Amino acid sequence: RAEMFNPFQRPKTKGKVSEHEIIAEAPTDDHVLKLDASIFDNELKKSKYNFVMFYAPWDGHSKAFMPRWMSYAQSHKMAGTEMTFSLVDATKERDLDKRFEIEEYPTLILFRDGVPKRYVGDRSPQHLDKFVRRNLLKPARWLEGTDDVEVFLMGRDVTVIGFFDNKDDLDVYHHAAAEFDLDFGETKSKIATEDWKAPFPTIKMWRDFDKEPVRYPGDVRDLDAIKSWIATEMVPPIVKFENKKQLERLFMGPIAANIFVFLPEDATEAEKMSKSLENAARQLRGKVHIITVDAKE
Repeated sequence: RAEMFNPFQRPKTKGKVSEHEIIAEAPTDDHVLKLDASIFDNELKKSKYNFVMFYAPWDGHSKAFMPRWMSYAQSHKMAGTEMTFSLVDATKERDLDKRFEIEEYPTLILFRDGVPKRYVGDRSPQHLDKFVRRNLLKPARWLEGTDDVEVFLMGRDVTVIGFFDNKDDLDVYHHAAAEFDLDFGETKSKIATEDWKAPFPTIKMWRDFDKEPVRYPGDVRDLDAIKSWIATEMVPPIVKFENKKQLERLFMGPIAANIFVFLPEDATEAEKMSKSLENAARQLRGKVHIITVDAKE
């Protein structure tokens, strides 16, 4: 079976690297630390947030991203963000490379109180900022009452709202929300629970591809179950490759397996194949994502 090419995947062979492939040593700046295994853990303890780039000197993607990373770190320093930026040469620091299972370059990991959170997605400043905000700030917007809920739902692709009157339940919800680049809200308004048919504790999701919201059916203290439910319900059972917004969502959350189905050119045959996939999609829901690719793509 042929494997899908991943341009970011580290090479399987570890041969000698020619001189023209090596970039200069990562620049030394007072706003970006260069870490090795001997100081890594101690440096993590010094700051609540440490955003670390694991790179390879010979890697083209690392070469291209390095100036953007330094500039991004500088912009946060100037803004006074409570965050440290760091660099690790994963080809030299093999223990760290193995410890954090670095499989592609560059890999970005945000450490919050020493706990790692891997960044997956577009490496543009705008997307990185969303990730940082979710992890540095409260990841869900406070909604005072039923009117706030109604306004919050307007014009959004996917909206998740937690109805909670218990801080412990809310903390778990916040941890789940920090994993996704979606719009999260929260309220403890009793009137809102009545108007939106969401008794405490309830998590509900509204999607642009379905008229009716879905309600989380499980234990609100089960973080893994909540994350799995969000990852499953935030996209339809079958995602069309042409729908870029839904496609981007697939890379959030714990569901890592994606099946790409390439449809035939004939429209009738493509429709038949799409219909036949619906049963498989229902059976595999929550385990894998199914993506259909039109012949024109």
